[in-house]
Amino acid sequence: MTAITRLVNISVLAAALAMFVPATALAQAQEREGFWFGFGLGVGSAHATCDDCGDDDDDRETGGAGSLRAGWTLNSRVLLGIEGSAWTKTEKEDGADITINMYNVSGTVTLYPSETAGFFMKGGAGLAFVNSKYEEGNTTVDSDMGSGLGLLAGVGYDFRLGRRVRLTPALDAYYGNIGDVKFGDETLATGWKQNVVALTIGLTFP
Repeated sequence: MTAITRLVNISVLAAALAMFVPATALAQAQEREGFWFGFGLGVGSAHATCDDCGDDDDDRETGGAGSLRAGWTLNSRVLLGIEGSAWTKTEKEDGADITINMYNVSGTVTLYPSETAGFFMKGGAGLAFVNSKYEEGNTTVDSDMGSGLGLLAGVGYDFRLGRRVRLTPALDAYYGNIGDVKFGDETLATGWKQNVVALTIGLTFP
C-alpha cells in the first residue's frame, strides 16, 4: 500500500462549533451589494477511493481546512463568485514528513432565500487537485499528482458585525474526480476520487 493511500484512509474526528451572537446583530438587515470577498479556516474530513485501494466508505481522515472566495453581487439575494477550498494533512512516514493537499477551485452561485437574513446556500463547479510534499532533512519534493472535475456545495450564515463585515460559519462539501494519480512519471493509483466535508468560520466583506 502506498503512503498516499494510507494517509487518506484513517478514521474521522468530528468538529463542533459554538458561538454566541447578540440578538441586536441578528435583527439588523443584511446589506449585500457590489464586490465582496471572504475567507474561512477550520477542520475538514477527507475520504479518497481508487481502483486498487480496498475502498472502505467508513474510513476518513481529519485535517485542516480553509477557503478563500470573492465575487460580485448580482442582486440582494444572488452572489456570483470564485472560491478556492483546501484540505491538508501532514503525517510522518519512515522519518519523513508527508503532506497531502486536496484543493477545489470553483465558480460559484450563492443564494440567500431572504433579503434580510444571513442564511445562504451555494453550489459550484470547476477543477479539483491533489498534490503532495515530501520533507526529510534538507530535502523537499513537491509533486502535483493530478487534477480533474470538481464540484462544491455548502450552506452557512452571515452574522453582521458591522456595516461592512460579517462573521461567516459555513459547512461545505467538495468533490474531485481526479482519475490517475501520479508521482512524477509513476502512476500510483487509477480511478482516484476524493471528497472533503469542511466546517469553517471566517469573515466576509463588505
